[in-house]
Amino acid sequence: MRKYLIVAILFLSSCLKDTSVEVNIPPVDFKGEILFSTFYSDPFSYGWQLNLVNADGTNHRILPNKLMLYSGGMPSHNGNKIAYNVPNGAVCDLYIIDLDGQNETLVARNAGGGVWSPDDTRIAFMRQGNSFDDRDIYTINTDGSNELKLTDHNYNSLPQYLPDNSGIIFDSSPNSYWGIFGIYKMNLDGGNKQLLTPATKSYTSPIISPDGRRIAAFVYSSCNCKELVMLNADGSGLKQITFGGTNCVSPSWSPDSRSLAYTVKESQTTADIYVCNADGTGTTKITDGLYRNDCPTWSKDGNYIAYMSGRAILPGQRPRSDIWISRADGLSHARVTNNIDEFIYPVIIQK
Repeated sequence: MRKYLIVAILFLSSCLKDTSVEVNIPPVDFKGEILFSTFYSDPFSYGWQLNLVNADGTNHRILPNKLMLYSGGMPSHNGNKIAYNVPNGAVCDLYIIDLDGQNETLVARNAGGGVWSPDDTRIAFMRQGNSFDDRDIYTINTDGSNELKLTDHNYNSLPQYLPDNSGIIFDSSPNSYWGIFGIYKMNLDGGNKQLLTPATKSYTSPIISPDGRRIAAFVYSSCNCKELVMLNADGSGLKQITFGGTNCVSPSWSPDSRSLAYTVKESQTTADIYVCNADGTGTTKITDGLYRNDCPTWSKDGNYIAYMSGRAILPGQRPRSDIWISRADGLSHARVTNNIDEFIYPVIIQK
C-alpha cells in the first residue's frame, strides 16, 4: 500500500510540474504601433477613419484624414507613410499621408487599392473603366507623376509587387461575376504577361511571400468556398492546402516566408486564425473558437500576430471589436483596444 501511495505522489507531483511550465508561458512583450480603421458617422457623412495605437494599448489616436472606403490603409515598407482610398462618387481616389497625420496628398483620381513598391517610390493601383468588368492596373510615383497603364482589357485586380521589384503579380478575368480568374505575372512596364494557374478553375487574390519564392492564393472549390492554394512564383508546384469546405480568407506571410497565417470562417458568428508551414503542413489553430477572429498580420521578427476579434452583439446593434496581439504559437494573447466600434484590417508598423 505504501508503495502505491509513493507512486501516486510522484505521479501527482509530475503533473503539477508540467502544469507550472504551461502556466509560465512567456507573456506578449511586443513593441510597435498598429494601424487600423474605425467606422464614423454623423448626420452628414459616414465612412472609416485611420487610427494608430501602441501595441500596449496606449496613445490611441485618430489621424485627421478624409473619410476612407472600407479597404483600410496600407503603410509603406519604411513605416513613414500610409496609402488609402477616399470615396469620390462612384469611384475612389488614392491618397497618402504621413504617419503623424500630416501632409495628406492626392496621388491619383479613380484609383482603388494602393500597394507600395519594395523601395516605396511607386504605388500600384486599379482604375475603373467604362463598365464594371473593365478594370486595369496602373503604377504611379508617390508624388502623382509618371503614371503608367499596365493592362488594357478584362477585369484586372489586386496587384502585388515581387519583392525584388522585378515585376507584378495580379489576378484577371474576362468577367468579374462568372468568368474564370487566373493569376498572372508581368514586368513593371506591363510586358511579358504570363498565366501562372490552370484555366480550369478560378484562382484569385495572390499574396507573394517576402522571399519571392511562393504565392498564396484562393481557389473556388466545388461548394463555391474559398480554399487556400500554394504555388511557386513561376507557376509550378500548385498545391491546395486547405480542405475544410468553408471560406478561408486573409492570408498573411510571416517575414521569413516559412509560415502563413489565415482565417477560417467556421460559421456566421465564429472564425479562427490558423498558422501553417509554407508547404501547408503543420497547421496550428491560434485563437479560441469563441468569436469572429480575422485579419492576421505579423510583426517584423515573426514572433507575434495582431488580429481583430469581433464579440457577440444583440440584434440591431453595430458590431463591437477589439485588436489583440498573440504570440505566433498562440499560447499567449493580449488585448490592445477596449470594446471600440467596428474596425478592420489591423496592420503592425515597426520601423
